[in-house]
Order: sequence, then C-alpha cells, then structure tokens
Amino acid sequence: MVLYCRRKIFGADNIPSEGGLIIASNHIAGGDPPFVGSSLGREVYYMAKKELFKNIFLRALINSLNAIPVNRGVFDRGALTAAETVLENGYGLILFPEGTRSKTGQLGKGKPGIGMLARKAMVPILPAYIENSKGFLSIPFSRRRLSVSFGKPLDPEKLAAFSDDKDGYREIAGLVMEEIGKLKRAREA
Repeated sequence: MVLYCRRKIFGADNIPSEGGLIIASNHIAGGDPPFVGSSLGREVYYMAKKELFKNIFLRALINSLNAIPVNRGVFDRGALTAAETVLENGYGLILFPEGTRSKTGQLGKGKPGIGMLARKAMVPILPAYIENSKGFLSIPFSRRRLSVSFGKPLDPEKLAAFSDDKDGYREIAGLVMEEIGKLKRAREA
C-alpha cells in the first residue's frame, strides 16, 4: 500500500494498539476502507452496503477485508449486533459517519447511527481523515500522495455524557464530524 500510493500517515501515535475502537473517517472513494484499515496496524472490520455483496468477485474481496453487510436506509439489527460483537472482541471497526461517499470531497452531516453504536459499545472513537483517495487507480501515475490523518480518540466517558436517545446520538455524530473537520483543516493549512 505504501509503495502503490506513497501513503503518508499522520497522528499514528493516536491509534490505540488494543481494545474495541470505532474509527470514524470521511469517505471519498471505494478504496477508502483498505487505505484507512491498512494505516492502523491492527485488525479491523468495516460496514459495507449490502448491495456490494451481490457481485461474486467483489464479495470475495470485501469478505477478505472483514466487511460486515449492512442494509442501508432501514434499521439493520443484524449489522448492529455484528458491529457490537466486533467491538466487544477488541477489534477496530471503520465507519463512515456520513453514510455514503462524498462526490465533492466536502464533509457532510454525520448520521446518528455512529452515536448509537458508540453509546451501546462504550469504546473510544478515533477520528480519521483520508485525503487524495479519489481516483485511487491513477495514484501511482500522478503526483498526488494519499494521506491518512488520525486525531485524538474521543473517550467513552465523554460520550457517556450525551443522552442515550436520538438527540444524543445526533450530538455525538456532530462531534465526530467536527473532529474530522479539524483534521481536514490541519491538512489544508
């Protein structure tokens, strides 16, 4: 991965080496899950929309990357239970709080699902910002350099201060997107 995209990692010292962890990143390209995941130095899982599992070749690839299928647009109890199990077993779980890829690269609004999962699992949330992954197949032939930045983890005790309801989940999602925004601004400075 490092050779392919000349990847640079910022804030690696912020990554907890063990224990359940939600990694919350922006999402701009299909290659983001393995780019972020391979930057962590530990085993991780991630949520992937159920439609991706229909293609036999893609299914084999994303299964090898520890993907958990999620039915978007509805409350998917099976995906939530699988995510909780991953976190309880001490693994990392990559989530894209915006729920979809950004076509413009601008950060969108976080969905409350990340807040709900964070309150249920009571694990830290590690904010991440990925840059220059759009058009990832052309990275080796361009002057672009892919980078992944990690911020300080949000402590579960801080997250417990938010109410355990939709309003609290939205507030947690907003806080997470704010932290990702700080990482983005630091890279643009």
